[in-house]
This record gives sequence, structure tokens and C-alpha cells, in this order.
Amino acid sequence: MMQILYSMISKKVNKFLLQIKNDSRLEKTACEETHIFSPELSTLLKRIASVLLFSVLLSFRSGAAFADLGSAADQCRDKNLYPKVRYAACNKALNSGDVLTEDAPSIHLQIARYHEEQKRFDVALEVYDRLISTFPHYALGYIGRGQLHLRRREHDLAINDLAEAIRLDPELQIAYFLRGSIYHVQGLREKSLSDLNEAVRLNPNDARSHSTRAVLLADIGQYDAATSDIEHAIDLAPDDAFVRGERGAVFRRKGNLDEAIKDFEFALSKDPTLAFVYFERGTAYARKNDYEQAIIDFDQTLKLNPNDDLAHYNKAVSLEALGKTNAALQSYGQAVSANPRFKEAFYNKAILLWQKGLHSGAVNEFEAVLGLAPNSPRALNGLVWILSSTRDATIRNGPRAVRLAHKLLKLSDIAEDHAAYAAALAETGDFPGAIEEQQKAINKSTVVGRPAMIEAFSRMLVLFKANRPYRLEEFEN
Repeated sequence: MMQILYSMISKKVNKFLLQIKNDSRLEKTACEETHIFSPELSTLLKRIASVLLFSVLLSFRSGAAFADLGSAADQCRDKNLYPKVRYAACNKALNSGDVLTEDAPSIHLQIARYHEEQKRFDVALEVYDRLISTFPHYALGYIGRGQLHLRRREHDLAINDLAEAIRLDPELQIAYFLRGSIYHVQGLREKSLSDLNEAVRLNPNDARSHSTRAVLLADIGQYDAATSDIEHAIDLAPDDAFVRGERGAVFRRKGNLDEAIKDFEFALSKDPTLAFVYFERGTAYARKNDYEQAIIDFDQTLKLNPNDDLAHYNKAVSLEALGKTNAALQSYGQAVSANPRFKEAFYNKAILLWQKGLHSGAVNEFEAVLGLAPNSPRALNGLVWILSSTRDATIRNGPRAVRLAHKLLKLSDIAEDHAAYAAALAETGDFPGAIEEQQKAINKSTVVGRPAMIEAFSRMLVLFKANRPYRLEEFEN
């Protein structure tokens, strides 16, 4: 670097000396125009270059911008500069007015992205809010804020911003890609496919739009279309880590677990920060019953994205498979903390608490499921069993259990539902009704050929015929 500075200074000094000659009307020669410095002058120039180099290094350290690289606005947009230097330049451009009005939105955008890179997400959000408030017709501002909301897993807010970006610029391909990706995560597959189709139409050569659509197609069982899409994506970008990770995701959905893991390993060798690839690989290992390795990958996912509710959930399932129930309960709890609408996590936590005899906690989790899905047969069934049959008299509530059982049987008609209703009737003292419902439960178990259930339900029937209510602990023991 010092040699470059020396060369720059030499040219400037040489030009200055030649200008003196011109001004003095001295005769120029070819030799004079390519002036060769004396050893003394060369030494002096090298010393000056050393001082300037030290100053440049200090500038990098302090985040200050330097004039030789152009205006502050130019430095702000120069992605080759050290991030702190760019950030300082962006602020300088805005504060000094060294920016055209039409360039101001992009300068704000650079500042917001810098804060994102530094993981100062709240500060970044404030900058995006200011940007959009000042320039409400700047579509890329909504894209930036939408991506930040997506990063924070605030999906509904992200979708709102992306929809506004599309309204302002219907040809903005990235907006359709991002919104389609979010819809996919939310399970809104028709909306996701519509947006991803539009993203591919607007840019047929965008490999990631093809690869993300391929994963969606695999999720809905259209494996031939998924294979075609993902192989086209690979042709477009054979070494793209994201695309290779998504091909692995397609392989996993098709059941080709070993091929999937190969793609995941390739993707992570290219980019070890891809959280979704660790998640996908962990899920593949879990499918292979390698729960220890699966947990390692889920932990890595969570290291990169601590609020990934699905990673917490899959980790909990793997821990439960290993018999580590206390750790599993903790992970289920983290899943619902990250996503308070995660019904499956609440339900699994309820069942695990029930199995551990922690009936009060199980009731709370079943109630949480019903708060999100009032007609969930599984949650209704679990709640009826506990309210009618726990030994804890402070929890038992026969009349409510009967009311819930009436609702349950309008939604589901399997053996376990009739047995739960029978237990509720017995708790209220209606033993004839309990006997009738229990016989229905036994008959339905016989039809589907479930001998263990027939035996358990027959033991309950004996209790009801003796005018005794059923208690869960008897069944569990």
C-alpha cells in the first residue's frame, strides 16, 4: 500500500514541478516530462507516504472517511470499503448535505443495513421507520424493513411491508420471492406458489426462486415438478450454497436422506452461516434415528437463529426420543416462547407433562391449544381425561369434562373419545351412561384390532360396573 501512495504522490509532485517549468517558460523535454527524482527527493517522498499510510490506518480504525476515495456519498455506496468507514461516510453525506435528494433514500438504506450487520436490530428498525416516513414511495425501503422483520421472524409485519413494496413496484421480483418464502413457512402453500411463480416469471434466471419453489413443490408431493425445478436451479448456479442446500431439502422430502446429507455438507462447506441447512440436516438425521447428531445440528441452527421455533421443537422431539424428558420440556417451552401460536409444541408439552404425572401443567398446555384451536379433538380429548380422572381433586371437574366431551364427540368418533366421555360420566356419578359409552369404546377398539386398548378399556368397564370412577394413575401404572 505504501508503494501505491508513493506512486500517487510522485505523480502529483512531478505534475507540480512541470507546472512550475511551464509558468517559468522553461523549455520542456521528454526527460523533464517524465521527471526522475533525485535519491534525496525519493527518500523524502517515501517518508511522506509512510506518514500518510499511518494516517489511513488511523482513519480505518476510527471509522473516518478519506477524501481520496471520492465524496462521502460515493464512499457510502462503495461495498469494498470497511463497513465502519462506509457507515461514517453515510452519516457524513446526510449531515453535510453531500447527497442529491434522489440519493438520500439509498443512503438511509445503507445505514440501516450497517446496523443490521452489527446485529443492532432495534436501531436498524428505527432507521427503516424514519426512511419510510420520509420517503413513503421508496419501495426498497419496505423491502429492507420487510427483510428485517423476516430475520426477526415477525412474519405478518414482513408480509405487510412486502405487499406495500409490490404495490409501489409490481415488477419488483425480490418482493415476490421473499413473500412467497414466508407464505411457505406459514403453510400457506397456494399463496406461496403464486408468489414464487411470479418471481420466476419476472426473473427466469434467478436460481434461488427456482430452488425455493422446488422445495414447496416437494412439500405438496409434486416430486417430478420439484426435481425439474431444482435441477434447473443447479444448472443456473451449481456452486451456490443456498441452492445446494435447497436441493438437499428436496432430497430429504423424497426420502433420499443420504443424498440430502451430501448436499447439506457441500452447502455448509461453502457457507457455514446457513441456518436452514443445519435445520434440514438435523431433520434428516432425526429421520435416520440419529438423534444425537440431529440435536447437534439443531443447536447450531439455534446458535445462528435463537428464535427458530421449529428448531426448538425438533430438538425437543429428538430429546424426547432419547428419553431426556426434562430437557425436552425445556425445548418445547422455548418453542412456544419463540412462537406463542405453535399449537403442536403446546400439545406435545401437554402430553409429556401428562406422562410425567404433572396434570396441572398438562391442563394449562391443553388450554393453550384450545385457545388457539377451539375445535382441536386431541386437546379436547386430553383435557376431558384429566378433568375427569386425575387424583388431584383440585383439578377434577366432572361437569366441565362432560360438556367438553359432548363437543368432542361432535368432532371425532374414535374409541379414545368414547372412553374419555365414559370417564367423565363416571366422575359425575352417571355410571349407566359410563358403562354404555365404555362398551362403545371397546367395540370400536375391536373393529380396528387394538388388543392392548381393549384390555385397558375392559379394566375401566369393570370399575364402572362397580360404581367406581376411573383414575388416570391406575391406567398409567
